[in-house]
Amino acid sequence: MVSRADILRWSRDGWERNATLQNYAGSDDLVVGYADELVGDLADRMAAKEAGRVPIVDRATGRLVGLVGSATQPARRRRMKDEG
Repeated sequence: MVSRADILRWSRDGWERNATLQNYAGSDDLVVGYADELVGDLADRMAAKEAGRVPIVDRATGRLVGLVGSATQPARRRRMKDEG
């Protein structure tokens, strides 16, 4: 997943001439949410992986149905750390 911050960083630092997005943004750690998933479960996974934005897909078709972003993740990570 590519964010505005990624684009700004690449613009500042430069990129290889023949590089693809996968070279810079490809990751096996992409957090994906599902349309039928409980919000709290997704929020916990986002906090654990420090994911700010997560694509939401239909579990049956794999089609993108939305995008979730959260400014509350730092608080969620602190709560998870306190719980232990």
